[in-house]
Amino acid sequence: ESYLRANGLILELSPNPASNYTLVKYDLNGAKKALLSVYDIRGMKVFETEILSDRLSFTLDTRQLVKGPYVVRLSTNGMEKSVKLLVN
Repeated sequence: ESYLRANGLILELSPNPASNYTLVKYDLNGAKKALLSVYDIRGMKVFETEILSDRLSFTLDTRQLVKGPYVVRLSTNGMEKSVKLLVN
């Protein structure tokens, strides 16, 4: 499980490492929406979606991702938080 809180944003991944999916739990600290992005080890964006504050989680399907390390990034209103994700 990976967890990060700073600038009022919360970003948590569970399970981590992940095989089929990881549950992305978040708190946008008052923002109405945010961008959730996934980057591979080379920094290439492999997934992106808009998430809304009225939902507290998002299920990220990791089956289409190649095994290895990734960075999951949450960004909104000039704030940004990142957590490492291992897909196995």
